[in-house]
This record gives sequence, C-alpha cells and structure tokens, in this order.
Amino acid sequence: MKKTRMIILSALLVMLALAMSACGSKTETGEMSGKLTEAMENSIVVDAGGQSTEFITEDSTVYYLGNTDHLTLNDEIRVEYHTKGSKSYADVITLEKHVEEELTFTGVISDVNDERVTVTGNSLTVEFIKNGDTSIGGDMSKGDEVEVVYTGNLSEYPVAKSIKIVKEKEEPKQQTVSGI
Repeated sequence: MKKTRMIILSALLVMLALAMSACGSKTETGEMSGKLTEAMENSIVVDAGGQSTEFITEDSTVYYLGNTDHLTLNDEIRVEYHTKGSKSYADVITLEKHVEEELTFTGVISDVNDERVTVTGNSLTVEFIKNGDTSIGGDMSKGDEVEVVYTGNLSEYPVAKSIKIVKEKEEPKQQTVSGI
C-alpha cells in the first residue's frame, strides 16, 4: 500500500512538472506592420510607430516580396510571427511598400562603355548599369573621379541614376626642350 502511494505521488509530481513546463513555453502568434530599420544575418528589427521589435528569422521564414527580390532598409513590411518566451520568431514577412533609396558612391572610373561604368573607391570596385534614365554629367573616361547616385544593392549590379564628374583625369603634360 505504501509502495502504491509512492508510485501515485511520483506520477502526480511528474504530471505537475510537465504541466508547469508547458505553461512556461506558451506560444503566442501575432502580426505587426512597420518600417524595416535593421537587418542582420538571422534577425530583423521593425519599427511600428516608435515601438521597435526584433524578430528572429529562420530557414522556415517565408518571404513574399512582390516584384523585387530583396528587402531594403525603410521598406514597409508586415510580419506574421510567434513568440516563445521573450523571443519573437518571424513566420511570414510580406513586403507592403518597397523603398528604393538613392545612395551615393564616389570613386575613379576603371572601365566605361555604353551600358556600364566600373568605379573603384573605398577599397571596393562596383559595376553600375547605365540605362536611358541615367543622367550623365560630362564626357566620362577612364581615370575620371565620379560621383554615382544609384539604387539597388552594390553586390548585384546597381542602377546608376546619375553620374557626375567630380574631377577629370589629369593628362601628363608634355615637356619640351627649349633652346634647341
């Protein structure tokens, strides 16, 4: 009889422990829309009206990006998520409004043709796409220092919106011998 009570008491303690651990890892779901303010390797931060929330992204996170293939800081996004403890995990990220920010890159032209211009600056060489919308200020040639206003990602052939010559390449002056 005493042995039966011990077994019942042990079983009750195990059940109580399991019930308490299940309460501590309660999973909640939610949705948040806001501006993408940070993007790291395994997480993003979304600002919704002054409240910033970090979401952990995993291999199972689903992205709906519409006509683009990437997110950019300041994009308007919606995150469907679940929480475990104090952490929020992104289940679905949907792009609501893509923001193509114009950025500037300054450097020296290392190659130029009708469709592209390659610029080296800050220990980085970038090939920019030129198109019919690209505004070009001057006759560019190798060695000119330029300022490129572009959209897109530097690692994926960004599109040049405008290219302005900051300083033309200095041609070596020919010296003449006088008195001969």
